Amino acid sequence: MVFAVPLWNFSIPYRLKQLIDLITQKDILFSFDERGMGGLVKAKRALVVYARGLDYLSESSITPRESYDLQRPYMDLWLRFIGISDIGEINVEKTLLGSEVDLETRTQGKRRAVELADDF
Repeated sequence: MVFAVPLWNFSIPYRLKQLIDLITQKDILFSFDERGMGGLVKAKRALVVYARGLDYLSESSITPRESYDLQRPYMDLWLRFIGISDIGEINVEKTLLGSEVDLETRTQGKRRAVELADDF
């Protein structure tokens, strides 16, 4: 599974959230009984490409990941909940600041995509 997920208002887009809500059904994507919950998805690998307008990863960020990023934790929780245990991640940041500013993260993202594609 491969997802391209933009950051909208600190989380995932409402349309992706709606899709997740519609497809995450008991006995389809997860099981639930007296022993607890378990994911039913057979594929165990996923790749999520995160796009963000500002800087969430650097130490000098005005929007640090721990406080402002609900995008990655939501996707990570959902994927693990439905049974996907191997989750690759690519981050492209500072997209609101122009192509000169986000060029570095786009270049790193492309490089990471090639690395993950070779292993996928």
